[in-house]
Amino acid sequence: DVNAFGLGTSTVTGNLVANSGGAITQSGALSIGGTTTLDAGAGDITLDDGGNDFAGAVSLTGGAVEINDAGTLRLAALDVASLDASSHGLLDLGAGSIAGDLVADSNGGQIGQSGPLEVGGSSTLDAGAADITLLNTNNDFVGAVSLTGGLVEVADRNQLTLGQVDATSLLALAATIALEQDIATTGDQTYAGAVLLDGDLALAAGGAVDFASTVTGPHALSVTADGHVGFGDA
Repeated sequence: DVNAFGLGTSTVTGNLVANSGGAITQSGALSIGGTTTLDAGAGDITLDDGGNDFAGAVSLTGGAVEINDAGTLRLAALDVASLDASSHGLLDLGAGSIAGDLVADSNGGQIGQSGPLEVGGSSTLDAGAADITLLNTNNDFVGAVSLTGGLVEVADRNQLTLGQVDATSLLALAATIALEQDIATTGDQTYAGAVLLDGDLALAAGGAVDFASTVTGPHALSVTADGHVGFGDA
């Protein structure tokens, strides 16, 4: 369809493929038994009905995208202007390009990925007490990454900027890790890369704090840990 169109309340036992030159919306819940492929060109995709159930992987091409699943949600190929994804179970963010901001809320499910993610804006991920695993070394998070979860692991191929972190433990892996805010964890904190201080900061850990490389910046750093504190370089 070359124009915007809406998807009504539907149950599809197999695959869903929808192509539009405009926005894709819905007027009722969708239940898709197979994979879902949606292409809105530069148009927005709004599939935020609380009753949606995408059993298979969902590929998305469009502008601003909102998608919700009543259970687990597995995304596949992404080429979107921004993404707001929510699930009520495991949330797989798939792989691909998000030109703007990424917001992901799993409502207590694990958050992961199937391939590298490129995010041009900020990233805000909330897994409740569940784990967040974004360790693909080809990830590129341009803006600040804020994380809420249990065991939180995130990698970036160049500079990773950490925003607010509320986690049991933290592993940050990048060539440079920029810290903008105080970070407190009940377990360990590991910074596998050169740390750049963007302000006066305090780190507090119920376990160990490990810096694998240099810690630099014209700012004060306070570290409090119940375990050891290790510096791999000056």
